[in-house]
Amino acid sequence: MGRASGLAAAADDAVRFVGLFAIVLGANAALSFAYTKNDIMSIAGTFYALAAFAGIRTAMQRCERLPRARAAAMIVVLGILVAGWSVRAANVHYLLRTQAFRHQNDWVQLPGNWRGTSRWPADPAGQDLIDRLRDSAIGLDIPNTLAGEPRWPEYVWED
Repeated sequence: MGRASGLAAAADDAVRFVGLFAIVLGANAALSFAYTKNDIMSIAGTFYALAAFAGIRTAMQRCERLPRARAAAMIVVLGILVAGWSVRAANVHYLLRTQAFRHQNDWVQLPGNWRGTSRWPADPAGQDLIDRLRDSAIGLDIPNTLAGEPRWPEYVWED
């Protein structure tokens, strides 16, 4: 198998990855239209990663055929793109910690608020479940992301 046929096979894989991503994204969008939540689109996100991989791989293979200066410029641009997406991916950890802290605080207040309204269950099993969930959530060791942390993450990653 020659070099040209290897590039053609890689290009075929890239087309398949991008095509598969487009199909899954469209299917996800159609199925989740009524919910309109970011979480629903996470399956398409996996296929987005495959499509991004195919695109970067194809771009790197084309760099081999470019003159040295153009290839270096292309690699710098790709490096900037990769660094930008890495910063964005680090966002997941920060947002999960922030949401965990917020939900823990919600469990401190909400059962007390529910007791005075019709939202509090009448049956003892439901009341016991809420109390156990509350105790479990409050007992978790979750760092306070609002105290003692640098302020830059909220400027970079929060809406």
